[in-house]
Amino acid sequence: MKHVINNKETNIDWQQGELIERHDSGCSVYHVTGIDDELAEYTCVGDYQSGELFDVTEIELADETL
Repeated sequence: MKHVINNKETNIDWQQGELIERHDSGCSVYHVTGIDDELAEYTCVGDYQSGELFDVTEIELADETL
């Protein structure tokens, strides 16, 4: 999934982690981890619908919030 981080476009390969919340609509919220093309590690909160990641928020790199 492509993102703009610090004014630079990067592709992050996200992996679903621990479930945070499940909604009646079929949407689920998970902690998600990922690695970009330069091997930098990220965490975020990811929204999944029908098992597919469709949105991420609260992206963090190491100990910094972006």
